[in-house]
Amino acid sequence: MKPAGTVLLAIAAVLVTLGVWWLTGVGGKEPAPPSRAIRAEAPGPGRTTEPALETPAAERTSTKEAVPGDRSAAVPVLAEEAESSLRGRTVDSRDRPVPGAEIRAMGRPAADLAFIDREYQEEERETVRTQSGDQGEFEMRLPVGRPHDLRVDAKGFAEAMARWVYAGQDVTVVLLRGASIHGTVRRKQDLAPVAGAEVRVFSSTDVQLWKGTTDGEGRYSVADLYPGDVVLLVIPEQERAESLSLHLEEGEAVPCDVEVSIGSVVTGAVRDKATGLPIEGAEIGAWSFDAKVVRTDASGSYALPGVINAPNVRLCARASGYGRYEILVHPGEGDVVRADFELTRGRTARGRVVSRDGAPVAGAYVAAASQTRSDRWLVRSDWVSKRTASDGRFELTGLRTDQPHLLVVHQERLATTVSKGFDTGAGNTIDLGDIVLPAAASLGGAVVTQDGEPIQGIFVTLDPPGAEGYDFMNRFDHREIQTGVEGSFHFADLAPGKCFLRVKTGDLSIRRELEVDLAEGEARRGVRMELGEGMSIRGRVVDPRDRGVEGASLILVPADPDQNGGVASARSRTDGRFVFSLLEAGNYDITASYHDMHGRSGDDHDLVDGRVAGVAAGASGVLIRLQLAAYVRGTVLSPDGVAVPRALVVAADADGRRVGEEMTDAEGRFRIRMAATATVTLRAWLTRRVPEAEGEDYADETQPPQAIQTGVRGGDVDIVLVVAK
Repeated sequence: MKPAGTVLLAIAAVLVTLGVWWLTGVGGKEPAPPSRAIRAEAPGPGRTTEPALETPAAERTSTKEAVPGDRSAAVPVLAEEAESSLRGRTVDSRDRPVPGAEIRAMGRPAADLAFIDREYQEEERETVRTQSGDQGEFEMRLPVGRPHDLRVDAKGFAEAMARWVYAGQDVTVVLLRGASIHGTVRRKQDLAPVAGAEVRVFSSTDVQLWKGTTDGEGRYSVADLYPGDVVLLVIPEQERAESLSLHLEEGEAVPCDVEVSIGSVVTGAVRDKATGLPIEGAEIGAWSFDAKVVRTDASGSYALPGVINAPNVRLCARASGYGRYEILVHPGEGDVVRADFELTRGRTARGRVVSRDGAPVAGAYVAAASQTRSDRWLVRSDWVSKRTASDGRFELTGLRTDQPHLLVVHQERLATTVSKGFDTGAGNTIDLGDIVLPAAASLGGAVVTQDGEPIQGIFVTLDPPGAEGYDFMNRFDHREIQTGVEGSFHFADLAPGKCFLRVKTGDLSIRRELEVDLAEGEARRGVRMELGEGMSIRGRVVDPRDRGVEGASLILVPADPDQNGGVASARSRTDGRFVFSLLEAGNYDITASYHDMHGRSGDDHDLVDGRVAGVAAGASGVLIRLQLAAYVRGTVLSPDGVAVPRALVVAADADGRRVGEEMTDAEGRFRIRMAATATVTLRAWLTRRVPEAEGEDYADETQPPQAIQTGVRGGDVDIVLVVAK
């Protein structure tokens, strides 16, 4: 067993469910190298494979539509879809064929929709199944352009999955003997066993592989896990959740004991905003409702124990018949923090989904979604979904009234529809009438070199206008698909209108290259995307002891604002390696960050961001070192010793570069995360509420600070900043 280096997931299982995950960027799927086998994951959605860093960068100078493409007649709504063959092999870790393996192709209707609630996105149904032959070979027919997962079972091996496969590809699934984890959960303060703690195991792609609870002695055990990187998340009833990142070898039995800390406690009450009466049975959760959740008693009171000590923790409350609401708290280790909620009665939206000819559409997915940012750190969101009945009707209840909603409707073989639903003042009951789903359009073509050679394993993305930005509505119909053996791609269930076709290779999403205007029901074919020469940057992310950091997030931007090319993202691989491909000549700035949301302050995984500037395209051996984190703690007071809440405290290094900032809490306290080896200057400004900025507190940093302290080192505590009036 060895630490895998990534504990990003920790509460990602909580954040993802709520919808914070749609803020983090589109896609996340990465191309499989054409010549590499797919090392299968443990069962569940995730990536099929990781790009090989040794593979030369793909070539690019321009992207263009070489062939206009045929505009064929509209396809009947439920016409039989075109099919093509998926071929592959099942082998063991020594590349020996595994005959007789059962392979099931599981279709996921919403898999290629980037922003949708996780439960619907993970819905799957079996399309076809087969068995591997004497040499491990298999072949199956799949609908063209629809993503599938292959679930593979063979005697003596852990169940495996090849993720995001398409008709026209050739895949090799590597089967491995299962690994296991066992251990005991104890309370850190007295080493007492913790019974009834929830234990979850996640894959490196945030997929839950196993869920159970500790017994009366605090013990747990899980077997038959697919080897690789996993995250073990422990959620006790009273103590703070903790996570560990592990690497499992084939057939390995891994002992893993976990110590949990007390954490902080949040108490409060939930009341009806209109009447002031307590609400019994309301649910309160930290970040979301996927992990630790408590309910209010008859007096509307609650106590949520084991909350992480973090600069900002979002608490969410909801109750039957009410819209949800969020509050930001700032707990420290062992603190008792109060947070009261006032909930407003929710509204109801109803309507009917029909096809263009007026026929009801049964089983369509309908969601009302909302998202705003009312504070620098606070995202308010809502997501209520239902499936239509046999008559096409639906009713969405408990919708919050303080935010506008948009409507997302999806049904296979009909056009995915995203529309502005209703505003905040639309009333308590909203009749949306008939929502017409047009006949689906589709778009197909190939990605090739300038010499016409097909490029396999490259991702092509399709976006509605404006989706490259952060407009909430425009990001729901982002599509991403991997090219097949002939460089082919195919998008289905498209709405009529303009969209933008882009190519994504390696870790860089290329700027917009092709605008396509689709008619309703149109089947556009023959679109060719040509790629020419490009450059790459390769390197490693390491910790202070020069150990590779796996799972670090990297952002690359041109050093010169006038330089061509957009923002690119990557994630470090095993040994901390990373690569950015398809770069124009020029210099780039790269920032690496690694966040362990459950790691203890000051441990080996608590690292601050690192940055290198002016890296030339074509460079290799780039080293980004992440330093251990430490926290500077203090209080902002007025001249007469009164705590100052909502003051902005900024830490800057000797070059004036901002390394951290924090708003003080109700007691005037602040905590800023920075490198343990750093020395900074703290500056504090008073803030004022700005109505035109949705009530956000604003500090005028163009003016001299009201307080300043130099020579502050990482880990310093009990700092007092006295602000001048």
